[in-house]
Amino acid sequence: RVKFFPKKSQQSRIIEDLTLTATENQFKNRKIMEELSEWIRLDSDEIEKWQDGLNPETMEITGLAGLWVRMFYDTSSVITESFAESTIDSTKEQLSSYGGWLLISSSDNSYSELLKAGRSMEAMFIRAAENKLGFHIMIQLLQEEETKNKLIRMLQLKEEPQFLIRLSHLEEYPESVSPRRDLTKIII
Repeated sequence: RVKFFPKKSQQSRIIEDLTLTATENQFKNRKIMEELSEWIRLDSDEIEKWQDGLNPETMEITGLAGLWVRMFYDTSSVITESFAESTIDSTKEQLSSYGGWLLISSSDNSYSELLKAGRSMEAMFIRAAENKLGFHIMIQLLQEEETKNKLIRMLQLKEEPQFLIRLSHLEEYPESVSPRRDLTKIII
């Protein structure tokens, strides 16, 4: 169910190339970008109100750049060419700095197999925190049929890939920057 590919492996180079290709393809797709814009929370009021989605900190936009984004960007900024270019540049930087990839697969796409894959990922997240490992889910290439099929073919996968996680060792494990909804707001 879980495979590890170290940074300098041929499999990692394939994953890097396909991730960048998928990211570039997604930014060319207006429908995908509009959906993304619905999940980005740029100002403090939105972050507090929704307590979900992507905020500047979760996208690693901090300091002066984070302040700039919070003050001058809005959801319409997400579908601009400059946002696409900066995200692609950020993706390139992320793909140059990591220790390896974890690929979590399932035997098929049945609900029970998807739940098993999700539980495997959750268990690894817990172990990662205990061992100061940084996890960054990057599934762009699995969301695009063309790059997903290339991955399956090039890595000769026998199972269905569900998650791709960029993995690195951290000196200090950072505090969470993702807002968390109160359980009473999501449990009926």
